[in-house]
Amino acid sequence: MKSALRQLARHPFVVAALIYIVANGIRFMWIADSEWEDVFVLAARQLLHGGNIYDILPESKGHAYSYPPLQAMLAIPFLLFSFWTSRFFWMLVNFASLILVWRWSWKASGGKSLETDKRNWPEIAICLLGLVCGMRFVQDNLDHQQTDLVIGALLMGGVLAFQKSRDFLAATVWGIAAAMKGPPLLFAPYLFWRGRWREAIWMLVLVIGLNLLPDLVHRAPSGLWLREWYVSMIQPVDEVGKWHSAPENNQSIAGEAYRLHDSYSPQTLKLAVYGLEFLLLAAAAAIMGRPFSHSIDHRRAALECSLIMILMLLLSPMSSKPHFCVLLLPGFCLGREFIERKSVTAILSIILCVVLVVILDRNVMGGILMNSDRGKLIGEKAMWLGSIVWATLGLGIACAAALMDSRRMSRRS
Repeated sequence: MKSALRQLARHPFVVAALIYIVANGIRFMWIADSEWEDVFVLAARQLLHGGNIYDILPESKGHAYSYPPLQAMLAIPFLLFSFWTSRFFWMLVNFASLILVWRWSWKASGGKSLETDKRNWPEIAICLLGLVCGMRFVQDNLDHQQTDLVIGALLMGGVLAFQKSRDFLAATVWGIAAAMKGPPLLFAPYLFWRGRWREAIWMLVLVIGLNLLPDLVHRAPSGLWLREWYVSMIQPVDEVGKWHSAPENNQSIAGEAYRLHDSYSPQTLKLAVYGLEFLLLAAAAAIMGRPFSHSIDHRRAALECSLIMILMLLLSPMSSKPHFCVLLLPGFCLGREFIERKSVTAILSIILCVVLVVILDRNVMGGILMNSDRGKLIGEKAMWLGSIVWATLGLGIACAAALMDSRRMSRRS
């Protein structure tokens, strides 16, 4: 018994992860409102039986399938099983993806083993600082049974491949992620900026090609499912930041602007949003340095990919909370910047994230105030004001500062 307890004490993070997975696994199986089933599996059924995957049906509970067509096809195998078997398999996919997101984002950030006889307290501190930046959004994925943990695993795997100069593999997994949801497509211009133009072209070809595969199952009413997606989901969006969801759920720059649309004209907002997004892209490009440079070290690659993921979230037409699970990588990177390099900017950005994302969460506020209604009101008000937007922007500024420090160190050496 004592030997078993000693073994458990040697692996506290594994034990904590197992407790988290088991507790959420039980809850996962009994959640009543599952976006996986109400959106993706329903769209798969429509595709398989000749319906329009972009129709909002009564059984969708008001949720719209608003994604590129590929994910509808990927959900078809889950139609082969009973309800509970299908949900169990989807749970396994989610937790496998979560483990990969944890491991690969930690490894990409330079993380060392936490499970040793002698406690490595600096590494433990870095890990905890990173977890507080992203775990709230991991939980949102499990609460809503979305597909963003799968996409997150693909993105993190691509970062590891890129760090090892396996550029074609990185472009491939990033391309699959972008084919599932559009925002990861931002990695294509990043690959081009880093001189990997063949890989950037391959990524674009892969995104288009994968989204033509659903046409082999059943043709869309308008001919191609990609065109149907544009006609049904993209074209009707006549105001920047407007999407097929509640306004406060869109935590991108466009979503924040849309919540201000009563104060400014749509045209003014559009110009302001596009202008700001262009400035952010230009600033990121300047901070990353000379284009077409292949040679970047492990730290710089992690920080640059973190910055791309942050821009991916901020510049997307729609970024809901589950999308932000990829902030684990910036969180780990900035935790390391603070612990190893005493970066004040890094720790301030993490503190800002904790306040805006964790403390101001409606459930946490309800517990702090011992009043769930008042806590919910404060949390929803914070979301309306773009709490996640500002927290993510803070992490982006800190990543940019770390990149500039990395460039200075490279010049000195």
